[in-house]
Amino acid sequence: MEKVFIPKDRRTGRPKGMAFVTLASEEQRNNAIEKLNEIELDGRTIYVDKAKPRSEKQGAFTERQGSLSQIKIM
Repeated sequence: MEKVFIPKDRRTGRPKGMAFVTLASEEQRNNAIEKLNEIELDGRTIYVDKAKPRSEKQGAFTERQGSLSQIKIM
């Protein structure tokens, strides 16, 4: 794992319930998605998928936007 970004609500400062994780390689990303998607954690099902870049109009969530090794955890 190289980097983790947890977006927060602008008004409350509380986490939005998701995270973006940058891994070292596309292979690591694929393994994380395969092993972690739809597992139960603390009584909740988590979803792990390939992170998709936001449009330029919406702004960037990280400097490595659209990286092949980035996943989104919800």
